[in-house]
Amino acid sequence: MTTSLLGQRILLRRRDCKLSQAALAEAVGISTNTIARLERGLVQDLRGQTIRRLAEVLGVSGDYLLGMTTELGETDGAEARTVRPVRHTRPVQKPTAKTTTKATAPKRARPPAKTAQK
Repeated sequence: MTTSLLGQRILLRRRDCKLSQAALAEAVGISTNTIARLERGLVQDLRGQTIRRLAEVLGVSGDYLLGMTTELGETDGAEARTVRPVRHTRPVQKPTAKTTTKATAPKRARPPAKTAQK
């Protein structure tokens, strides 16, 4: 895979689709910085899933982006101008008994106030 060819093709298709780097990054689920680095040919290793999402959003085949064909190989039913962001969710970490903090720890009762005796 020639990274500079991948970057050139991403840049050209992004401009053809009238997408900003930020819009493409949001739709694919990667950072704007990664898109910029891709377009400049600075990314050495890219996950297959990311290439697939890039191709889908840009309306071309993954083979075209990777330089395996000169045909755009536009994907069936994919409209390049319709951009839907990918939502990433983080797993929720439930607190355990050992991880209670001061805010979640039960409050202790205060001892009764001492009164002065005369």
